[in-house]
Parts: sequence; structure tokens; C-alpha cells
Amino acid sequence: MRALESVEGMDKLGPAYLMATERTAERVNTLTIGLMLVFMEVVVGCIIRH
Repeated sequence: MRALESVEGMDKLGPAYLMATERTAERVNTLTIGLMLVFMEVVVGCIIRH
């Protein structure tokens, strides 16, 4: 019986867990893109100044 209960618990947790990991991945992606944009702006700014 315990095995069945744990499997049911996993089924309930599965989709929510996947959604959470996808959300964190999206956050990391947006942060990375933001940092890259800032870096590009700094590099371009330096090139223009020189």
C-alpha cells in the first residue's frame, strides 16, 4: 500500500515540479539575456568613446 501511495504522490508532484523547473530555467534565461545586453552596451559604449 505504501508503494502505491508514494507513486500517487509522485504523479501529483510531477507536473508541478516540471512547471517549477521550467519557470526557474526561464528566469535564468532572461537574466542571462539581460546580462548579455548590458555587456554589449558597455562594449559598444567603450568602442564609441574610443
